[in-house]
Amino acid sequence: MTTPLKTIRTLDEARQLIKEGKPQDALDMLARHPEGGPEILNMRGVCLLRTGKASKALDLFRPLVFPGGFCLDTSAPLIYLTNYATALLLVGNVLIACETIAQVPDQRHEAVLRLRGALARWKNGLNFFRRILLPLGLYPDVPVELDSPIGDI
Repeated sequence: MTTPLKTIRTLDEARQLIKEGKPQDALDMLARHPEGGPEILNMRGVCLLRTGKASKALDLFRPLVFPGGFCLDTSAPLIYLTNYATALLLVGNVLIACETIAQVPDQRHEAVLRLRGALARWKNGLNFFRRILLPLGLYPDVPVELDSPIGDI
């Protein structure tokens, strides 16, 4: 299946705005284009991540990685999976983010390595007592600091 030319142009324009550090402008521009598709949803989600609206981004990424509603689709494009995990981290759901990252097929991809690096720094910053609770699934309410830029386009 090919991507329509109008969608390609819209994605290129949004990508350029994001590269210029204008994710809100890109989000506004995407709102004026009713054509959808997973590429547009992903781009909108990245814009939301970069404007601090992670829970709204999570709502956009969810159908991209859970198309049937129940099981994570590990055959989805890798950046959809890592963007979903990024949104989970930003809303404080570290446990599910870690489980999602662990299921990404290409563990050597730079997006996966970047998230794993952020998680490693986060874990190292926890005190001993908080770290020993992690294997029990008890994750502290401590934000994970992510490297910029947040989200992959």
